[in-house]
Amino acid sequence: MGSRITNSLRLYAKAALVLLGGLVVSTLLAWQLRQKAEKLDEERFKLESHVTLQLLETTMERYEERLARLADHCALFEELPLEVWSFRSDRITDFNYNLPSILQAVFCPRIKPANFKTHAERARTLKKGAYEFDPERRPNRKLALPVEFQYTRAGVVKVPLGTDMAYTTNWHPSLESALGQPAGWVSSKPVQLARTNGTFENGFWFVIPTYKSHQDLARPSRLRYTDPAAELNRTRSLYRSAATGLLAVFISTDRMIDKSYNLHSVSNRIHVRLYASKTPEPESLLNPASNPPHNPRHRQLKVIPWYTRRWCLETASTPLFEAESPRSLAAMALLAGCSISFITSALIGLSIRGNLRQQRMTQEITEARDTIAAVERDRERLGHDLHDGAIQSLYAIQLGLSRTAEDVGTTMPPAATTLAATRERLDEVIADLRRFIHEPAPAESPAAPLQVDHVLSSMVQWLKPTTGATLSFNSRSEISKRVTTAQAVTLTQICRTALANALRHSQAENIQVRLDGTPQAIQLWIEDDGVGFNPEDFQTVGIGLRTMRKRVLEMHGTLVITSQLGQGTRIAVTLPLLPTQAG
Repeated sequence: MGSRITNSLRLYAKAALVLLGGLVVSTLLAWQLRQKAEKLDEERFKLESHVTLQLLETTMERYEERLARLADHCALFEELPLEVWSFRSDRITDFNYNLPSILQAVFCPRIKPANFKTHAERARTLKKGAYEFDPERRPNRKLALPVEFQYTRAGVVKVPLGTDMAYTTNWHPSLESALGQPAGWVSSKPVQLARTNGTFENGFWFVIPTYKSHQDLARPSRLRYTDPAAELNRTRSLYRSAATGLLAVFISTDRMIDKSYNLHSVSNRIHVRLYASKTPEPESLLNPASNPPHNPRHRQLKVIPWYTRRWCLETASTPLFEAESPRSLAAMALLAGCSISFITSALIGLSIRGNLRQQRMTQEITEARDTIAAVERDRERLGHDLHDGAIQSLYAIQLGLSRTAEDVGTTMPPAATTLAATRERLDEVIADLRRFIHEPAPAESPAAPLQVDHVLSSMVQWLKPTTGATLSFNSRSEISKRVTTAQAVTLTQICRTALANALRHSQAENIQVRLDGTPQAIQLWIEDDGVGFNPEDFQTVGIGLRTMRKRVLEMHGTLVITSQLGQGTRIAVTLPLLPTQAG
């Protein structure tokens, strides 16, 4: 009896030791798997959030480029004919397909008080009710921005022609401030646009001022204005007085965000919300109809700079993202370890299964990164192809002008003559584009007919009135004479991109451009004292820096970017001279 009890205790003791060892091993394994799973989830979430940000930036860049092109077309005419507006909106801009988030677009000329009565008389000559302009609607006003042409998507309440957009209403802010912004203006608060069925669309207004072609502007004196704020106000007042009108569009964030990323018909791994401020404030939420997940495990805020404003992009993980997490492997390992009979096989099997799944997740991340790289290359190629697209668009406009001139030749000879002159100017523009962009430098004639120091100096002088920062340019005149046409184009495009990045992102007070060289090389420096950035952080390196690197490599040169947070940025470009160029 005693020996039987002793044998049972020994047997249970061994089983207890095996169970205890299995519990310890399985607990440690489960803890390690959970740690790795949480790290992998964090990397996966950051990757998908970065992809979303890149897609949104690409969308906004496409809208900006197409609308700027349409604004340039509108600026070619003192009074835009309705036929031309329809032709451009339907065939060139193509709002329905290429710009699906735009629900409404209006063109408003800038009318001064001296022209109020003349404009009102012109409105009376049109069909009754088609266009109404009352010069006495608001006394003592300094200008009017009446809607002369409008494009409205089906199902949206149309804007009555003659509506003065210079005054704030419940469906649009005052667009008068946009006249002082030469590059463009974005409404600072969310706006709602009414639909014919009684519902509303959430979004914002994007406005681009229009100017006459080759319009000369008086440069503000820097000696007179030592205060940057006063100089900025002077510059804005200058562009406000020079503007001939504006092109304004309502961009629906419900379509751009919710119908692109937060689809109800498809289970998404992340949820996206966009705010019109750099902090996630409820009153600045641009897509309030979205239904974010409750207490998401992963959440990220990203400030997006766009023109003079800072928006906030919020991404959060959804239940589908959590369901795809490998954290469940930890619980499975712990449960498997509790069974004595399957402790070894279960632990080994779960370990192999966990490793294989982690390898698959790593492979998916690698493939996703490769996909992003491929998309970036496609975007880069698309950026270069836009030059040819611009020329083709000019050809299309030229054909349209020819047809219009033929149609009105017998009934309106002065208009036909004006259209013919405009078509000749388009020929000159197309020829200039081809000579400046597409003609390579002849190998037997390395000296460039283009003086690159004059181009860079003109670029800096033109940008001075648009910013409060101090811009300067220095060059040795004999250096410019030794630069080939291809090198001049490369240096000009790199300088333009670097200055645009500095003005939009660096918040610098001083920006310097310097052109120098040695008997063996040409050197270009662009320096600023702004906030700086981390050149090694791929999330901060945009298409501009990648395009600069590619252009320098094509010219067999070197590009060095030196920047630290809070210590400004310095971009140094060195292009080698051919033996016939040196000396």
